[in-house]
Amino acid sequence: MHMAASLPALTVSAVGVWAVLTNLVLGARAARCDGASALPRFVVAADALVIALLVFLGVVAPVVGYGMLCVVLVAGLLFDLMREERARRRRVASLAPRPAAEAVPAVWVAIAVASVLMLVPYVMLKEQRAGAVMVGICALVMAGIAWRIASAPVQLRGDDVQSERLRDRASRSLRAGMSAVLAIGSIFVFLSFVNASLPTVPPLQRMLPLVSFVTWAALWAWVMLYWRRLNRLTCAAS
Repeated sequence: MHMAASLPALTVSAVGVWAVLTNLVLGARAARCDGASALPRFVVAADALVIALLVFLGVVAPVVGYGMLCVVLVAGLLFDLMREERARRRRVASLAPRPAAEAVPAVWVAIAVASVLMLVPYVMLKEQRAGAVMVGICALVMAGIAWRIASAPVQLRGDDVQSERLRDRASRSLRAGMSAVLAIGSIFVFLSFVNASLPTVPPLQRMLPLVSFVTWAALWAWVMLYWRRLNRLTCAAS
């Protein structure tokens, strides 16, 4: 039982360390151009480090700590989105009509939203409810970010309109897709370490980590293949 209880704590701590390193690297890169934009990254890294330590030392339960980490990571994504929104106002928008979002990225967002339903059995468990609710809310926010990226107006930087539109489409699809992938990945990790900490796991809950992993892997592969296809079209049009 002790080993089963320590495994989730180690998993959450490892995710926290990954968040620390990732945001330190992103913050260092941003500091070369704009110190103000780098500060939120360093704040996210510091918060993730504190959460990882609290979970590792047993001060905070792993399920709650993981939910807190998801909130911190979503805060980083929201910062990126707000920075992009500010930059978008300084660019030229294409006047050509386009749908709210392309069909494929819209399907990715729908899959990410539907994946939140896998958290419902864990919301019913009193000890796991707080973490499950936090992870679910964060996953929905990530899906919302993916939708905003996919449906934002086309932005142009140069004179080659056709090439710029294709490049914008490829970049938008990748960022929206990876946001959806991250949402499903956060659910998969949550389901996996919570099941490892439970004394008994019903058959339905035993299947959910596998379902979430297959969904995550399939969506990631789809996103990458779609992005590569768009990149080839962009190169052909250049």
